[in-house]
Amino acid sequence: RLGAAYQLFGNQKTVLRVGAGEYYNSPVAVNGFLNLEYAYPVRQLQQFTSSASNPLSLPNPFVGPVGLYAAAGVDTSIRPGILTEWSVSVQRELAANLVLEVGYMGTRGQHIQNTINLNQPKPSSLTGAALQASLPFPAFTTIPWYESQGISSYNALQVRFEKKYSAGLSFLTTYNYSKSLDDVSSTAMNQYNLL
Repeated sequence: RLGAAYQLFGNQKTVLRVGAGEYYNSPVAVNGFLNLEYAYPVRQLQQFTSSASNPLSLPNPFVGPVGLYAAAGVDTSIRPGILTEWSVSVQRELAANLVLEVGYMGTRGQHIQNTINLNQPKPSSLTGAALQASLPFPAFTTIPWYESQGISSYNALQVRFEKKYSAGLSFLTTYNYSKSLDDVSSTAMNQYNLL
């Protein structure tokens, strides 16, 4: 992280400030990768349902396993997330204790961890067993796949107008006009059409 400040025009009333930094984030191990040990083939959950025609009993405690396999996976090329941030601003003293500052701030995120479902059905009107049969892997439920393909960007114009405390009065007014875009904040409704 680097930053610098410089007095413009050789006086103390106007200051230029610039800064930039790069930050790294490890992939989320507990919430994401822990699912691997709870999935097939390490662990296979089975649900046994009792019914009047085929009840659970001590001689026959395992009546008709019902359910699908659960699985999860991690991309072998997963990388740490990177956030690059930069800013520039000009601050001007308009009068004693009265300051106006106008600046720009931007960020760019790369390799953000995201999750897709490898077993998502293609859009259709199918339901129930027919929908399950149409899945890429019909013997499985959702198959979360953890990867680091996410991106983000943020750009903002920032304005600050401040009167420091004097004569019993102080105020601070700020304005932020910004745009933020990313492809990891929510789950894709149709991951076959992400663009």
